[in-house]
Amino acid sequence: MPLHTKKTLRTALIVVGCLAAVTANFLDLNLDSTWLQFFLGMGIVLWGCYFWTELKNRSRWFMLWGFLAPIGLFGISLLKDKSLKSGLASEEKGI
Repeated sequence: MPLHTKKTLRTALIVVGCLAAVTANFLDLNLDSTWLQFFLGMGIVLWGCYFWTELKNRSRWFMLWGFLAPIGLFGISLLKDKSLKSGLASEEKGI
């Protein structure tokens, strides 16, 4: 998967997941579907955080900061990017 596609997918997953998790509280649905939508939204956020930590070449365990969204997302954004040292920069250039 190209690098720019991973970045787009990461952003889309995090935005959609946050919207799904937050709107679960405001929709007038029964309790079971509200919880289902909330957990589905958090799962999508964690999937986006997984891509984010993969792009930064960090441990996949850092994706668990997504549970603390939106504060955890700020923590992930502050992680130092180790991908430049590991050769992902050459993938971005197409080498």
